[in-house]
Amino acid sequence: MQSKSYSDAIELYTFAIALCRKNAIYYCNRAAAFTQIHKYNEAIEDCRISIEIDPNYSKAYSRLGLAYFAQGNYNDAINKGFLKGWPLISS
Repeated sequence: MQSKSYSDAIELYTFAIALCRKNAIYYCNRAAAFTQIHKYNEAIEDCRISIEIDPNYSKAYSRLGLAYFAQGNYNDAINKGFLKGWPLISS
């Protein structure tokens, strides 16, 4: 991710997920890489999985909001992403 090799990052996070399917961070980080290459549906799905694994992982809600926002789906960006993650950040 740091070197902006997003396709490589996606591949490596996919391998990591294959080894450990219950790691919310791997899904969330892969979602970030998907967002960078404009694959928003894939990013949304990974964020949803990340949230299922760890409903208190605020970064997953933030990235979910960003993916919805990038699609122009502002209602879901706010209500399913940003607002759901905000209480987790401020507590």
